[in-house]
Amino acid sequence: MKHYIPVIAIALISSTLAQAEDVERHPAERCFPSKSFAKLKTKLSKIPQKHLGYLENNVSATFNDGDGLGMPERFFYRYDGEEMPIEVTPEGKVEDILSPPNLSDKGEYCVYDPARALPKDTEISFGFSMGVEAAFPRQDIYALADLERGLTDGRPVYKKMFGAMGFMVPKLTHVSVSYDSKNAAPQIEAIKDGDVIEGLVMEPFGKVWVIEVAQLETLGADGLRISDGFKVMEPGVSIEKMKKFGFTEDDEDE
Repeated sequence: MKHYIPVIAIALISSTLAQAEDVERHPAERCFPSKSFAKLKTKLSKIPQKHLGYLENNVSATFNDGDGLGMPERFFYRYDGEEMPIEVTPEGKVEDILSPPNLSDKGEYCVYDPARALPKDTEISFGFSMGVEAAFPRQDIYALADLERGLTDGRPVYKKMFGAMGFMVPKLTHVSVSYDSKNAAPQIEAIKDGDVIEGLVMEPFGKVWVIEVAQLETLGADGLRISDGFKVMEPGVSIEKMKKFGFTEDDEDE
């Protein structure tokens, strides 16, 4: 159940630092405020430590290259005249978006992107998206006790992520196993002492498979085994509640 920060269309927020001679061209440097990022970092820092011993809080940020011009030459955080470079992979992933030690709501993130300093009438499709997830550690077998612990610890994490709307986060009852592509036959099994227990119900929703944890105890299972290369497993809610909160299968295809 990811919490998505709204997508920012970088091409539409040109830097006010553009020089006069660039008036007829898209600026090479484009920036956006760091206020929402600083708030997120503060929220995550306030999660009680007792809920941080098992789940991993992953902040995923990605540049979306829709025009084929590649990644920017530089991506950096700037505050009070100082700049800190931030690495972007060739695929557009940013692993440490919240890493600046002086991250402030008065700073800004900037790209230096001369490849897109094109005439104003040239269409540029280059954006940025960011999501936050409370994820189970990657392993092959998850004991029932650890799955239940993840559901318990995940709720306060999501409540902090959703800020003022955190009171609406319901009790977490399911896990969502995500894949890079839609997978018709994931190798997910209920087990007891290492042996497969039949009857596990999994529901597809976009690129994830949703499993109610309580059914494991009903089946007499003591854990869950995931044998294939899944992307991430998160604590969450039923598909019905996901839809109630506005999540769609397209969200899970992100």
